[in-house]
Amino acid sequence: GDLALLTQLAEQQGVQIVKQNEFMPLWYRLSVTGNSAGDAVQMANAFYETGLFEEIDPAFMFNFQSNCTNDPMFDQLWGLQNRTYGYDINACRAWTILMDMG
Repeated sequence: GDLALLTQLAEQQGVQIVKQNEFMPLWYRLSVTGNSAGDAVQMANAFYETGLFEEIDPAFMFNFQSNCTNDPMFDQLWGLQNRTYGYDINACRAWTILMDMG
């Protein structure tokens, strides 16, 4: 609950505070940089081990590319094509079929 502590630790570890989650204001997205003391997993572990934070989630950001839509927000729709565990919605395939029927 203390942004000053988060900011201080991020500076010490060379981690960038990217943004505050607009829907969950106590959550922040951080990013490792070339100056970070480790990779994403190592930094998540370092933050966790301080005991200052209730929860740490080393959620990995993916850069989803799509050639099935010109929607600039497509990469934010992770459930459509999340490439994790085979639980994709396969929206691109459905949209392609619909466009072909068009």
